[in-house]
Amino acid sequence: KFDDLDAKIIPVFPLERSITVKGRSVRRKQVPMCPAFSLIDYKVQGSTLTAAILDLKHDPSARGQDAHKKYCSNYVQPSRLRSLEGLHLLQKITMEDLQFRPDERLRLEMERLKGLERETI
Repeated sequence: KFDDLDAKIIPVFPLERSITVKGRSVRRKQVPMCPAFSLIDYKVQGSTLTAAILDLKHDPSARGQDAHKKYCSNYVQPSRLRSLEGLHLLQKITMEDLQFRPDERLRLEMERLKGLERETI
């Protein structure tokens, strides 16, 4: 731990490795980095992840058309992790960041389907 560093700074130190093959020695020094990628909710469904870096912070501009997507995303993303130890958040969150209602169109469609179910059963 580096107590004097800002929480958003991740220290990365170069590593040096040497190997000898058939009497020849090679030494290499590099910064240990690996390619990163992102996954959308639909891609991770059914997967189990050891760790993930998530951004669950509420974005007021997403309340309209994208509110349902964010509502589903806030459930799907963390639920794919094996444990809480693997959950890393980009920003601090509040309960407001996690409270979403499904899109009104979805609610109306669910009511319509329940009505059809009552009529046909």
